[in-house]
Amino acid sequence: MKKENQTKVAKLTNEYTHNKTLQALRERKHKRHMRRRIAGILAISCFFVSGFAINIWSNTQTISQMEQEKKKLKTN
Repeated sequence: MKKENQTKVAKLTNEYTHNKTLQALRERKHKRHMRRRIAGILAISCFFVSGFAINIWSNTQTISQMEQEKKKLKTN
């Protein structure tokens, strides 16, 4: 973690600063939660997209292999 600079300014301890501090903490927590959620969604979507891409690639490989066999049979 970052070290906070020690200042010689006194902190106000009233209800307003307390509420603002809690609000800032809630916002930080919410942002962190949203980042984790987005990262999880991206990871899962990348997993599915890579699965589909591998499937398409294997299908194109089998199609090209079948076309080569078809050409060999036509020449014979």
